[in-house]
Amino acid sequence: MPVVSQIETYFTETGKIRQYADKVANNCEIISIVIPANGLQTINLPQNSWLDQSKLRAIEVVTEDEQDFGNNPDGTTSENLQSAALPEFGFTLSIDSEEIAQTPFSSMHRPTQSGKFYFIDSPVGRHRIGDSFITQVGTGSYKDRIITLRFWYDK
Repeated sequence: MPVVSQIETYFTETGKIRQYADKVANNCEIISIVIPANGLQTINLPQNSWLDQSKLRAIEVVTEDEQDFGNNPDGTTSENLQSAALPEFGFTLSIDSEEIAQTPFSSMHRPTQSGKFYFIDSPVGRHRIGDSFITQVGTGSYKDRIITLRFWYDK
């Protein structure tokens, strides 16, 4: 029984388990990425030193069922990725050439997960957003749609 108590204590102290209604994080940063082509591809995330110097708590993907339009780099808007396309995409959190965590978009979509967040709990120095990427593993046509990612973090 002491082994279970030690594991539970460790998970609680590191934030890997917590109450469902707990506050996710103190801050939120949104990154919008334009899908450059149709079909199988890897899409790199832009560098974000603010998130690199923060503890990432959770990540979520926002689809058109929550928000119709996402932001393009030039300030215009385009349609967000539809929720039916989620199984065709995955996210990889990385630093340098080391892949820290891989997850399908469907796990990061709160409406299909009964409102639950996808907790990542990555401490400062354990991730780099500019080294992270999105992979499209399906052959769907989503060119020029927007992938909107919300990163929940603490300083």
